[in-house]
Amino acid sequence: MSLGARLLLGTTAILFGLVMLVAAPDDGTAVLFHGFAFCCACIGVACFLGGRARRFFASIAGTCVFAIGVWYFVAELPIGHPLSRQASDLPGAILFLAMFGVPGLLYAWKTRFGFAPAVPPLDQWFVIECDDALVTLRVSPPGKDPWTQAFPWSSIVRVCFRGEGVGDSDTLYVFTTQRPESYVIPTEGRGGPAFFGALVERGLFPRDLFAKAMGSTGGATYCWPPRADS
Repeated sequence: MSLGARLLLGTTAILFGLVMLVAAPDDGTAVLFHGFAFCCACIGVACFLGGRARRFFASIAGTCVFAIGVWYFVAELPIGHPLSRQASDLPGAILFLAMFGVPGLLYAWKTRFGFAPAVPPLDQWFVIECDDALVTLRVSPPGKDPWTQAFPWSSIVRVCFRGEGVGDSDTLYVFTTQRPESYVIPTEGRGGPAFFGALVERGLFPRDLFAKAMGSTGGATYCWPPRADS
């Protein structure tokens, strides 16, 4: 996720959390409002931090979303009330749990709440170098053999940008005439922002699409030129 999108998401999450605190009623449902506020606060803090601290708070937020999803699912089960209860939204509860709750829990498990073995930052082992003719990728993946690849600017035929989540780097997929598969380039690699900017300057990725991509908060993909059938 780009820095601008991360700051926007973090600020929005914290403000929404404050709204939930203020709007919490003085009854038994207040705990739900407070739970949402806590979750929003964790998302906001994760957006403003980096490294292990970001993974820790993002893991707490993911676990909270899973817990909320389980509560939502149980609350919608037709136990103790007629099956025909009009207010029941069991499909919605299942969808929320599948789309948000389970991925949140899997993220927490994957990162071990930020205490999983740390992977060196991308800018320490993925380097993008550009000159007037070539783009060169110098990559030394942790625990793997280093490699180098290069392609000329003139060979680029299509560029796609995919915005990732809070804990992951956004990704550029650069298609060229050199091979059928794309070059996969993380924007948080060393030289990544400069390379993305050069794509815009050379007319290989429109400025308005670049602005949308920078505001992406995760999951959106932007390509240029678009497919003929899209």
